[in-house]
Amino acid sequence: MLVSLNVPEPALLCWHKPIMLNHRHIDARSRALAIAVADQLRHQPELVDVAKQNIAAWMKGSSSGVRSALAEWDIALNGSIDDVIELLTSEGAKSVRLRQSNPFAGVLSSRQRTEILNRFSDHDTVST
Repeated sequence: MLVSLNVPEPALLCWHKPIMLNHRHIDARSRALAIAVADQLRHQPELVDVAKQNIAAWMKGSSSGVRSALAEWDIALNGSIDDVIELLTSEGAKSVRLRQSNPFAGVLSSRQRTEILNRFSDHDTVST
């Protein structure tokens, strides 16, 4: 029997033990998604508008920490596409931190997102 507890993400609850995804794995998965977004931005720079709309919507109900990251994204999105792509794909500390609040939700198709997530699923999946 599975018992549901209020466990903060990224902890996963399994019937026999909790499993915590390590940060490197989570960062790699986030970066893989961001690289796919960056590839689309190269061909469709107007997708920056999707991110700007997401930021506007998310600012209303976010904590101050998230609002701060979204404000950084907002500044970056008003710069060059090359700078946005660098921010999305870099392995630097700022990029890793900002990808936690990546405003490009909705840019990738469900299929694209699923294909990327499946590459990481062996590590993410918990046997029941």
